[in-house]
Amino acid sequence: MALICYSHGLASYLERLTATWSYKERPAYVGEFHALGQRWGAPEGPDESIRNTDTVQFWEHDLPRHMAELASELPLRDRFDAVVVDEAQDFADDWWGPLLAALRDEEAGGIYVFSDEGQRVFDRQGVPPIQLVPLVLDHNLRNTRQIADSFTPLVGQRMRLLGGEGPEVLFVPCAAEDALTVADDQIDSLMDEGWRPEDLAFAQSLLRAHEQGCSQTYRGCVGCRPPPGSRHRRSG
Repeated sequence: MALICYSHGLASYLERLTATWSYKERPAYVGEFHALGQRWGAPEGPDESIRNTDTVQFWEHDLPRHMAELASELPLRDRFDAVVVDEAQDFADDWWGPLLAALRDEEAGGIYVFSDEGQRVFDRQGVPPIQLVPLVLDHNLRNTRQIADSFTPLVGQRMRLLGGEGPEVLFVPCAAEDALTVADDQIDSLMDEGWRPEDLAFAQSLLRAHEQGCSQTYRGCVGCRPPPGSRHRRSG
């Protein structure tokens, strides 16, 4: 099985998590989509932080076509019985071909896709070229009730909040131009209280932080509140 995503941060987390599993339970591959291509022999490509016409052409079109060719030549032992894609809303159309080509059996093999359109960061509309059975996950197990309640207005569906109790959310008012500094200070305060760096995350909207009028802090995440309807990214 392969467990695949797009972002560096999520891939790193999944690698650490699955490293604690027993050998028999551990996926054959855990990591980024593009790193899988490099494992097969594809070139590293340009700097991902540079986004222009040429880099987009490489990462979203040229590389996946090359990966599909490489996948078609993989020996059976290097193929996957199933592929799980997390945060699939970040995927581009051409990225699905290599994953399907890497299955041991395209008919019997499994593709499992976890996606949240409310967390779309990139201007991509990648849809798997196969029929999927949609299952709506409307139980929030990850966040405490206090955190989930705070963000309910930003969620487009009703959720059952089953994550348990936690500290109250702390809203920290500040001037717009001070938002990043204040948020950074809140992170320092949490670390001084004993919170581990890996348990903290900084989140902000795609709009520049100084355009926001407030910052908010809660156990597990610090950041600026995105305006309703805006897209946002998540780090950590």
